[in-house]
Amino acid sequence: MASYIHKEKFEVLELDGESVILNADAFMVTTLNEVGSFCWSLLHEPCTIRQMIQTVQTHYAVEDESIEQDIEQFVTHLMDCGLIRHAS
Repeated sequence: MASYIHKEKFEVLELDGESVILNADAFMVTTLNEVGSFCWSLLHEPCTIRQMIQTVQTHYAVEDESIEQDIEQFVTHLMDCGLIRHAS
């Protein structure tokens, strides 16, 4: 299963559990809500989508099936924005 890690070259500002990621090279700003910020923190080290889902379910004490789809979309969005990469 593929694992992902965030790229190192971004400035990240955190405020009240939310994060703002500044990509100066692409002139792009990405805002993450509390859960997105939590998932971003998991990507400091290689992490699979399955690991993220399990960690989010445990951390937030939820078993909602929509979490799987939400995290898959989140990872796809971060890849499209060039914020994460496949871990080698």
